[in-house]
Amino acid sequence: FATSEQVPSSVGLGVLMEKDNTVRCAGGFIVQVMPFIDEEVLSKLEENIQKIQSVTAMLDNGHTPEEMLDQVLEGLDVEITDTLPTKFDCNCSKERIEKAIISVGKKEIQETFRKINLEAAKEIAWQLRLRNLSGIILIDFINMENQEDKKELLHTLQAYLNQDPIKGTVVDITPLNIVEVTRKKVRKPLLEEWKALNEGGR
Repeated sequence: FATSEQVPSSVGLGVLMEKDNTVRCAGGFIVQVMPFIDEEVLSKLEENIQKIQSVTAMLDNGHTPEEMLDQVLEGLDVEITDTLPTKFDCNCSKERIEKAIISVGKKEIQETFRKINLEAAKEIAWQLRLRNLSGIILIDFINMENQEDKKELLHTLQAYLNQDPIKGTVVDITPLNIVEVTRKKVRKPLLEEWKALNEGGR
């Protein structure tokens, strides 16, 4: 028989935005229990999580992470042993990336570029539709040397554009792999509509 390795967990996330589309605050919590937890404690956790406010509401009320935990772990014996400031930490560097790329063969690098561009084509077509962008649009893809790869990219991008009810056309690609796309304008872009809506509500 197989034994499940899933660990009972709960994750809550929230983001508060300003009217100018910047982030006012963001936060959340993750609770993961140990394998030997008592059923009584697990039931209490589930009860607490079901009745607490949303993370967004707690952020809006100015709750600290410790105050959020007080609600999630209400009725349980809580001891905070350490706290750390939130930060983005990455030991990446241009030199490390260059060494990693050099260690890969040229053929493999070009194949990687091809795959990334094809994935990007799908996302770009979706973003054009989502944001309702129109007019002449220039897309800067990763440079590819193989002409067949370039043709495949243009064909793939056009196929994704064809799924959009608003007509979009791939015009051409430059030697630097900048693709020109046109998309018919039928209404204002999403960002302009959103700004107009917020200005009207003031």
